[in-house]
Amino acid sequence: MRLKVSPKTAITKIDALVQEGAEMVSWYSDTYDEVKDAAAEERQEKEEAREREIEALRNEPDTIDVEMPYGIKMAMPNTRKMMQLPRMQLSSVNLFPEPTEAGELRMMSTTKWSWT
Repeated sequence: MRLKVSPKTAITKIDALVQEGAEMVSWYSDTYDEVKDAAAEERQEKEEAREREIEALRNEPDTIDVEMPYGIKMAMPNTRKMMQLPRMQLSSVNLFPEPTEAGELRMMSTTKWSWT
């Protein structure tokens, strides 16, 4: 098999491709770490916000005073607390992580590398 270019030119092009590949791997690994860290921070913020909502709901009273006709006052159970609290506690247990904005931005961003 014969080369159409000189061996020196072929070795130079191969070295350039290896160098470009090394730069690309380095860039992608740095970008991956940045996106991973941003996604972890975003998940932590969502978890903290969910915990604050659950804590606020726990602090609500168990009963609500309701005034009936003829001035009769009754204590009714707080149905909002009874219905929402278990749902919110179950929603805080995620088997599959939610997509994060950082991950979506990473998927939508264009890369600086071209395959041409």
